Amino acid sequence: MSTKTPPAISDQNQRLEELIARSKNHYEQVIDAMTDSICVVDHQFLIQSANKSFARAIRRPIKKIKGLSFFSVISRYAGLGRDWLCPDCPQTCVLKDVFRTGRTVFFEQTAHTPKDAKYYFQKTVFPVKNRRGETYQLVIVIRDITLLKEREVEIKRLHEFNNRILNSAPISIVVLDKSGRIVSANEWASDMIADPDGAIVGKNLLKTSEIVKNVPLREAYADLLKNGKSFQNNSLSYFSRRSGQRKSLNIIAVPLSGTDGRREGALSMAIDNTEEVAAKEALEKLNRRLEEMVLQRTAELDQANRQLNQALDLKLKFIADASHELRTPLTIIKGNIDLAIQEINNQAGAVPEIYQVITGEIDRLGNIITDLTMLSNMDVRNETLHYEKINLFHLLQRIVRSLRVLADQKHIILTPLRPARQVVVAGDEAKLEKLLLNIVRNAIKYTPPRGRVRIWAESDGAQARLSVQDNGIGIPDKDQPYIFERFYRVDKSRSREEGGTGLGLSIAKWIAEAHGGQITIQSALGKGSKFTVHLPFNLEKLPPKEN
Repeated sequence: MSTKTPPAISDQNQRLEELIARSKNHYEQVIDAMTDSICVVDHQFLIQSANKSFARAIRRPIKKIKGLSFFSVISRYAGLGRDWLCPDCPQTCVLKDVFRTGRTVFFEQTAHTPKDAKYYFQKTVFPVKNRRGETYQLVIVIRDITLLKEREVEIKRLHEFNNRILNSAPISIVVLDKSGRIVSANEWASDMIADPDGAIVGKNLLKTSEIVKNVPLREAYADLLKNGKSFQNNSLSYFSRRSGQRKSLNIIAVPLSGTDGRREGALSMAIDNTEEVAAKEALEKLNRRLEEMVLQRTAELDQANRQLNQALDLKLKFIADASHELRTPLTIIKGNIDLAIQEINNQAGAVPEIYQVITGEIDRLGNIITDLTMLSNMDVRNETLHYEKINLFHLLQRIVRSLRVLADQKHIILTPLRPARQVVVAGDEAKLEKLLLNIVRNAIKYTPPRGRVRIWAESDGAQARLSVQDNGIGIPDKDQPYIFERFYRVDKSRSREEGGTGLGLSIAKWIAEAHGGQITIQSALGKGSKFTVHLPFNLEKLPPKEN
């Protein structure tokens, strides 16, 4: 009698088989998609199954792997060679132990290729048990962790390199968490902050003795950790337990943020500026000493200045008194000489030459007294200017008329050059006349007979210029910077012969500067000299016109 499977049961079996096939296919796809190499071995270490990654690693088609000895094919793994794994190596014992104990084992293995390339593998061996709990197969998972190891080595190398850099930097570097606890520090920080045991990582920086005693610094750290406010402190004094000396630190602290921008703590850097502080204190001490010396020296100079001013006052008073006292007898002497000359003339007699010599010397003394009086008034600022409108060409004509006789005695051509247009300034006419008389008289004195002296006035729109040019003996370059000093003479013997006192150019310089101008000179030895008086127009200084 034949039996037939009911249609419903047959359909169920078919669907179940399809489900199992799909599950098996899905399982195989998942296993084959894994990058880890996987194989399953039995008690004889014969391969029962493997994924595609394992097949690629041993260079065998996956269909030809089943039934092969695990130890016979593993030597082909990734071309590593026979020495990588063999039945006699300790790892064989590992596989046997898993069969015996039924416990999963993890271990790492290093391998070298024939070309001495280094590989790292992570292996996992776990048991497959039946319903009775007996291990009848092993699943071996091989993961290539060479890249991970190389990265770990590189990270370690970079970490060591960074540590060398941090420890080589001559500053203390400390990393704090948000509570102020030290999470990292370089060697300099350890030397600065460490207790006798030398450990600082894990300690709270804000609770160290130096910072606890320094309230402003402690508050600055608290503000940094709470609000992220950076700060700098140049005055932390601390006692170094290692050196046994009092030190000084310059601290800079900034917040540390993570990749998401959230504050994670702070970075505190400190530089030992003990020598700088000591040098600063020494400099301040030296400055105080210098200030004391300056004050003392200033007092001495003030005293010397007062004495000098007293001496100058006495000198000026002496010059003024001497000038005044000399004028009266000179006036009397000149008057008597003039009377004597007049009496001789009335008697139709010949006037002795000595009388003319005496008269000339009296006039010379009078001029010296006048110059000394003016210099005294200049020194005490009693000499004032009386501004009036001056036509400079008319002034030059008057100078020429005054000195014509002196020029004719040496057959010197004295010429005033007429300007293209009138040049008018405001100034003290008497003093400007004296200035020009001194310069032109010097030009005549130091120009050889039959020479030439030219004087002229001109304007460039910004200022007026009075020029006196001769073709005389000239002035040496070495003497030119000093010719306006009082009593300075280029040729002392010649000056005495010519009757000079060395005051004329000094007075001329003062008159020019009193008008807001200056005197310049161009001279070449043996070729003559040119003096130029630069004068501002000063028309705004004229007194107002009376109605």
